[in-house]
Amino acid sequence: MVKCPAIGIDLGTSSSRIGKRKTPSYVSFTNSECLVGDRAFYQVGKNYKNTVFDIKRLIGRDFNDLNIYYDEKYRSFKVIEKDKRAYILIESKNETKNITPIELYSMILTKMKETAENYLCQSVSDAVITVPAYFNNAQRIATMKAAAIAGLNVLQIINEPTAAALAYGLNKKINREENLLIVDLGGGTFDVTLLTINNHSYKVKATAGDTHLGGEDFTNRLIDYFVKEFKEKYEKDPSTNPKSLRRLRIECEKIKISLTSFTEAQIDIDYLYDDIDFSSSITRSCFEKISSDLFEKIENTIKLVIDDSGLDKSEINEIILVGGSTRIPKVRNIITTLFDNKEINKTVDVDEAVTYGAAIQAFLLSGETEISEQIKDITISDVVSHSTSIRCIDDRENIIKYNSSIPKEKRIEWTIPSDQDSISFKIYEGKNQLLKDNYLLNEVIINKKSSLSSTIKINITFSVDINGILNFSVDDYHQLKKIISINSKNKMLNSDEIERIKQNALEKIKDKEKENERIKCMNQLDEYVFKLKTITENEKNIYVIPLDDIKDISNSINNTIEWIKDNQNASKEDYEQKKNELTEIHNHFKELYSHYHKLHKEKYDEKEKERIECKNCLVKNANDFKVYIENEKNRHGIPLEDINNINNSINEVIMWIKNNQNSSKEDYDKKNYELIEIQNYFQKLYSQYHKEIYDEKEMERIKFMNYINKYAYKLKAYIEKENNTHGIPPDLIKDINSSINDIIEWIKDNQDASVDDYEKKKNELIGIHNLLKQNAFEKIKDKEKENERIKCMNQLGEYANKLRIYIENEKNTQGIPPDVIKSVNNSINDTIEWIKDNQNATKEDFEKKNNELIEVHNHLKELYSHCHKSYKENYDEKEKERIEYMNYIIKYANNLKSYIENEKYMYGTSQEDINNINNSINDMIKWIKDNQIASKEEYEKKNYELIEIHNHLQKLYKNDFKEYFYIIKAFIENNMDRYEIPPAVKKYTNNFIKYMNEWRKYYKDASIDDYKKNKNKLHNCVNDIIEWDKVIKDANKEDSKKFKKKIKTAFGNYNDDENERIKSMNDLVEFTYDLKMYIEDERNFYGISPDDIKNLTDNISKTIKWMKNNRNASKEDYYYYLNMLSESENSIFQNEY
Repeated sequence: MVKCPAIGIDLGTSSSRIGKRKTPSYVSFTNSECLVGDRAFYQVGKNYKNTVFDIKRLIGRDFNDLNIYYDEKYRSFKVIEKDKRAYILIESKNETKNITPIELYSMILTKMKETAENYLCQSVSDAVITVPAYFNNAQRIATMKAAAIAGLNVLQIINEPTAAALAYGLNKKINREENLLIVDLGGGTFDVTLLTINNHSYKVKATAGDTHLGGEDFTNRLIDYFVKEFKEKYEKDPSTNPKSLRRLRIECEKIKISLTSFTEAQIDIDYLYDDIDFSSSITRSCFEKISSDLFEKIENTIKLVIDDSGLDKSEINEIILVGGSTRIPKVRNIITTLFDNKEINKTVDVDEAVTYGAAIQAFLLSGETEISEQIKDITISDVVSHSTSIRCIDDRENIIKYNSSIPKEKRIEWTIPSDQDSISFKIYEGKNQLLKDNYLLNEVIINKKSSLSSTIKINITFSVDINGILNFSVDDYHQLKKIISINSKNKMLNSDEIERIKQNALEKIKDKEKENERIKCMNQLDEYVFKLKTITENEKNIYVIPLDDIKDISNSINNTIEWIKDNQNASKEDYEQKKNELTEIHNHFKELYSHYHKLHKEKYDEKEKERIECKNCLVKNANDFKVYIENEKNRHGIPLEDINNINNSINEVIMWIKNNQNSSKEDYDKKNYELIEIQNYFQKLYSQYHKEIYDEKEMERIKFMNYINKYAYKLKAYIEKENNTHGIPPDLIKDINSSINDIIEWIKDNQDASVDDYEKKKNELIGIHNLLKQNAFEKIKDKEKENERIKCMNQLGEYANKLRIYIENEKNTQGIPPDVIKSVNNSINDTIEWIKDNQNATKEDFEKKNNELIEVHNHLKELYSHCHKSYKENYDEKEKERIEYMNYIIKYANNLKSYIENEKYMYGTSQEDINNINNSINDMIKWIKDNQIASKEEYEKKNYELIEIHNHLQKLYKNDFKEYFYIIKAFIENNMDRYEIPPAVKKYTNNFIKYMNEWRKYYKDASIDDYKKNKNKLHNCVNDIIEWDKVIKDANKEDSKKFKKKIKTAFGNYNDDENERIKSMNDLVEFTYDLKMYIEDERNFYGISPDDIKNLTDNISKTIKWMKNNRNASKEDYYYYLNMLSESENSIFQNEY
């Protein structure tokens, strides 16, 4: 049986934690369920009257407690009195209920228990629960009872500061005695504890606090401040409206957090009260002023603890802050000022420290046998936070003083005189001098039996256990109960009330499960109805079904949607019934679709084919015309404005086609006529402007002038970029720049110069260009030399590391004397250190060191050969198996590689898949080369990887076979009737195709060889159709010859077209990747504009992307992209200067 783990729970005022999981300490009641945690927190705004929070401030308190009265104006829920105890009034499931804080506390603990069980995937029963150190006896007992109701066995109640100290000491090695001050300021409580840590011993010296001081009180001060401001501005009180008060509280929480980081915060609330928008602000100093009395309490409590401990503040080694409210700057300022600017320890998470400490204590108390050295010797000595006194008649006696170590006990002797029937005493808790000002824990009456008249002596033992809970007992009571009886008036819940609460909790769990099932059914129905609505509203699904049928189905679906809206509280059975009705509607819709879709297919006519042909014709014309006018030769002389207008018109046509894929044939014809008009207009412009162009020589002169001008500006732009001139002397750059500027100015002043003059300037520019190239090539040579040097360094480092790893393996040095191994190891380490210290050494130095290592390696080989001669003679079977396995893996990998490099086998497989498989196999071959001495187990692991690659390849080949199967099947079906194949051949062919289809379905895991064989059978099937007279022996020979001629021509054309398409695809692939490799070399495009290179690169990327997404494109598409790339290449390399 698996032992259930123990958990640690931090039970907080505003939120509770278990591990890193934070849960708001909120409980909310609706008409259908009880919500706890996050879901309850989000109910605050709309269900504020039935959402309970700050339960920790109510637990263990009487109704007449002043703190309960003080918080009344800030609460949105109602607290009432019943039997002098505080109850919360709520409305749930249309009835009013009174719930105790203990019951609410148990609900939060149940939620924490469920959180732990969901995370651990097993049940949880044992827990350590943290409480404020200043919790009194009643609050601690109430916590224990709440845990019992939640089904938890409390191993220990531990004080929150003590738990934080455990978290601090967990990962810290403490070799001396340390005094630790823990300041814990949470959402609703405040504790200060001073303790001493000595190795693994944690001893609390003093503790004090306030169970009604925390972040909620600071929030309340902000609420009071803004309520007062609202009253002064508008003479209205928003605190009278619980909803307005709750909205204001949420904003004040945000302001409190904001003032931690900023010196001023803004508040804006729309329609806060009586349709009034409220906007204001507050500074940090103002916030500190209105909360000054709270800060004063904090400071006084810290001073009190130091005084009670008997230590000086200079003796405190570390100050630990715990709780979210310690982030308030003023709190930290008070502490640092009090301790003379001593730095606060920040190694502990203020939010999670208490939870970690509780988890540590839970683990220690869980009975685990395997405990780490860090925590196995931990001991905790805590103290009681309140004094305990008793009063008998008018006598007062202090039993246990506060800050006494626990567990603690004290025995008192009482006498009941012979003339007295009973004795009574009251037990009080607190530090006040007057007993009436302290908290009354219990009133005990000891009665003598009526028949007894003698004097009785009674010994009563008072004890405080490790949980800080007070107990009392009468010594030898089993003997004394014959003569006395004891009546105890305890204020806490009795066992019957606890049992009742437990039963209510179990009923709520069952109700919650039923409600979850009901909601699940409702959500499933809602999801199903909207899914069905989407299906029936999609035109692709309903275009063939009559409108009346669709209308009936839509009405049924909409009626169901309306029913769901109007029946949110319907039963699970009602939702299931509605879902069954929807299923029938869905099935009816499927039948309609199947019936009418079949009719629609039979009526499919030729018009759709004509429409698609017309669309393709328009697309081709538009794209061809766009490519045509983008060629400068074709538009030479025409004004740029006209060209742009024509281009825009073509783009509009292309965009229209993309947005109107389903337009009619008439619309495409109309657009085709528009395109023809644009083409005619272009021809008219071309004819008009070509008449005005100068004769051939003048055109050549102007062209040459423009060429020189463009050449000069490109050179100027090139040298202005620092990357292109890095390493060239600045004076040379300046001279080159001056020369180019002179040529540019000359061209401006000599627009009518001759071709010969321009030729001279061209030669000057070429000279400048060559000078730049020469310097650029020198840079490249230097870079190549540096790369070779670095390569030699890396090779040397890799060689040294490999050799070091090699000799560290005992298998490789077995039998070699240790002194020799040590000497070799020293030589290798010296080389590695030399590399680190000589990163800038020359290539020759690295080669020299490499040769030295080779000598060391050869020496090691000779030693190994000599020492292992006898070992080689006794070479065992395992090594043979290892080498055989290695050879098998090599052969397996090479066979796979040869297979995928054969285009015949991989035809139809995407290039991306081929590349991925090829890379995987290459990685495998490289690994084998680098790991020649690997173990058999490592080779087996690599074999499994090869098998996975092989299986993936088989899957790809299966898909290829599937495509080929459908090609052959389509060919046979399309040509069977066309060429009047005899019935017997039809029957033979159909049976074969049917058999092959069945084989493909039922033998999905067949080998690649099986797929190859059946692929050949498919091909032979076509040959059998061609040679049908061999299949049918009594066939007419003349018919046989005619048929053979027809079918061979058809199948030949079919194959020829496909071969041409594949050839065009391969041409495009080869050209694209050759061009990509060419432009990636800087030396191939010196002098070419970076913009031109970028445009060409973009075209190449666009083409590669298109090829990946269009592997089945037509021959014409492939040649279109090939021509586009070819023209781009020619246009930029013709302009090279």
